[in-house]
Amino acid sequence: MVLTSSQQEFLKYIAIFIMVLDHVANVYSEYYYFKYIGRVVYPIFAFIMIYNYLNNTSNKENYIKRVLIWALISQPIYYYAFYDYFGQFELNILFTMFFGLLFIYFIEKKQHLILFIYILIVTPISMFTSYSILGILLLPAIYFSFINKHIIFILVSILFFLNGIDYAIYTL
Repeated sequence: MVLTSSQQEFLKYIAIFIMVLDHVANVYSEYYYFKYIGRVVYPIFAFIMIYNYLNNTSNKENYIKRVLIWALISQPIYYYAFYDYFGQFELNILFTMFFGLLFIYFIEKKQHLILFIYILIVTPISMFTSYSILGILLLPAIYFSFINKHIIFILVSILFFLNGIDYAIYTL
């Protein structure tokens, strides 16, 4: 699959618009139904991130580092904006994406021992990320779906459970 830069930008703008609606629902409970619409935002951004990782990135290490840097920069703002809403500490969505990209990177480099250690460390940390372990695993599922179309059922399964049963059909 090849996307033009215009198609990628269009997807980003759709996701940003829907993300704003989702955040409106966080602030104003009477717009709760925007949460249903908002369930597609993370899968769209994850898709774009993996598409760029595979097709538009010459240095994957720097790409992953940039995601981590932006995750660190945005965490204080995220914490300030959403701590009262979630009622507990949570890492922003860029950390979820960073962990997913790192998982893919270790698989690509065939660093199995490091991947095993990574899994042992990141699994408990995932409880503090957006969408938990399924949010992290969505990126490798998209990655493998690009490489092998026959395993698309893994992606569909993760998407189904990503937002919980209440939102499952909207995420799909």
